[in-house]
Amino acid sequence: MPTAKQQAIETVKKLPDKATWDDIMYEICVRKKIDAGIQAADEGRTVRQNLRKTFYALTDEVRRSMKKRKMCEKALLEDFERSRKSRSQRRRSLPLE
Repeated sequence: MPTAKQQAIETVKKLPDKATWDDIMYEICVRKKIDAGIQAADEGRTVRQNLRKTFYALTDEVRRSMKKRKMCEKALLEDFERSRKSRSQRRRSLPLE
C-alpha cells in the first residue's frame, strides 16, 4: 500500500502544469476525506442513508413550523429549553418503583 507521501506525489503529478497552490491543496484535502470515508465505512462507522433523510426531514419540518409560527431561531431555542426543563422536572417527580 502506498504511503501518504507517495499518494500526494501521484496526485500532484496528475494536475495540469498551470495548477495553483489552491488546486493542489484542494486535491489533497479531497483525497484525505475520501480515504477517511473509506476507512470509516470499513470500520462500520457510517450513518445509514435513511437516518440521514429522517434527520433532514425533521429539520425541514422544524423550519416550516418556525416560519408558520413566525419564530426566530432564538425563540425556538428558548421554547425548546423550557420544554426540556419541564420534562426533566416531571421525571424527577415520578415515584420510584
